[in-house]
Amino acid sequence: MYRIGIDVYSALHNPRGMGIYAINFIKELAKYDKENEYILYGDVVDENNIFPKQSNFVYKKLNAKGLFHYEQFILPKECEKDKINILHSPANTSPIFLDKNIKRFITQHDIIFLKKEIPLPNNKKQLLGRIYYTLCAILNIPRADKIFTVSEFSKRDIIKTFHINSDKFVLTPNGHEHFDISNATDFNILKGKYNIPDSYYFTLGGEAPSKNTEMLLKVFSKDNSNSLVVAGIKQLEKSLLYNKYKDFMNIKFVPYIEQADLVGIYKNAKAFIFPSIYEGFGIPLLEAMKCNCPILCSNATCLPEIAGDAALYFDPTDMSSILDRINYIENNNFIKKELIQKGIKSLNKFSWIRTANIICEVYNRNDS
Repeated sequence: MYRIGIDVYSALHNPRGMGIYAINFIKELAKYDKENEYILYGDVVDENNIFPKQSNFVYKKLNAKGLFHYEQFILPKECEKDKINILHSPANTSPIFLDKNIKRFITQHDIIFLKKEIPLPNNKKQLLGRIYYTLCAILNIPRADKIFTVSEFSKRDIIKTFHINSDKFVLTPNGHEHFDISNATDFNILKGKYNIPDSYYFTLGGEAPSKNTEMLLKVFSKDNSNSLVVAGIKQLEKSLLYNKYKDFMNIKFVPYIEQADLVGIYKNAKAFIFPSIYEGFGIPLLEAMKCNCPILCSNATCLPEIAGDAALYFDPTDMSSILDRINYIENNNFIKKELIQKGIKSLNKFSWIRTANIICEVYNRNDS
């Protein structure tokens, strides 16, 4: 039996990809691991009761002033005091200084922040985050005892960048069970709520340059024969993209929305378009598959690995390539049905249950 610490900071602060990963592998882990002792560390009260309540799982709130103070000063001291055997940091960053008796397990979803070809963000907070992620990666990845990662692409990318032995790596892909499609908002309600047109394409992305959202906005702003619904951008009124493209009649931005609304938008879209130029995994691909929504996808990084034959691919740097895929699916209902069927089959490759099993097996091989 081991005492295992897991840093759940990412799960407590508007969880997206990395937070979703942490919440769901821990949830599944608790269903069958009754032996190891787990201490889940965070910096706020678990008000939504997202973590397990069984006797071998304890949530511990640490008093800290922001991520850097929490992760680099408070967390390592608590780990030492609690005499944990393993610290698992599941969200790309981890303490630089950690007691030498504690094994360092990290989940490195990607190393996008090291890519010179990805433009620096305009947002000051995102820029500082990129610097912090870079510092943690350079200092901690080479010293990790085990590195979990979510795709073969990310694994190869990290090995190539840091020249690390592949034996350190364990593949732990994202799952889809958290995305409940049984509760979908009625489309007539969505139309009235967000002024969504009857017929539209859908994209889910942010303002980060890697998401390549503006390239897609340019395509639809120059060709108004189809409509685009855009979700995933926080604080719309402050968004540079929103203010630049909000006056185009065929482009509709929706605010940060609850899951039932998101499911309804996926289910009624002509297709989901994912234009990213860099991803470590791409959870929205699984969401689209689960909602029986055809996928038009960037051919960059890990995306062909995740979507497989359940997508039509385009060059994310070429507007004409994107437009060509849109025009192709627009006039081909057979392809839409084929993509939906292939998406249903592709989902079988991904499961939080399977991922949690893999992680638990690695914890229990701690001596090896």
